[in-house]
Amino acid sequence: MKLAVNGLGACVTAVVLVVFAAAKFRAGAWITVLLVPTLVVIFFRIHHHYRVLAASLTLKSDGKQMHVKRHQVLLPIVECTRAHWHPQLCSCSSNDITAVYVAMDPAEAEAVCSKWEIQGEGVRLVILDSPTGCC
Repeated sequence: MKLAVNGLGACVTAVVLVVFAAAKFRAGAWITVLLVPTLVVIFFRIHHHYRVLAASLTLKSDGKQMHVKRHQVLLPIVECTRAHWHPQLCSCSSNDITAVYVAMDPAEAEAVCSKWEIQGEGVRLVILDSPTGCC
């Protein structure tokens, strides 16, 4: 019964739409007659695109073995202070962490190296010499 009532309502609405579109076509109804179906087609195409994209990016198992490679974290440091070193943040990404410091002055490099031995918590430190002396 509900299906019949809804179907009758849809048919009556379609008839009214056709009558008004024909009667007011020259008065500007042509814009609506062309624009609404065009927008509906565009929106369906966008929806289809997103569904295809979501299917290709899903992590659900489709029988293929996912191979996770080892990640190496490079931690650029400016100074050897607690504000620049967050071991919890880096260690959650990987166990292979390398701190990188670009040395402008050999004396600064020695100071950072000695502080890092105390505060670096066993993380490898690589000191790169700046060829120009400035960044």
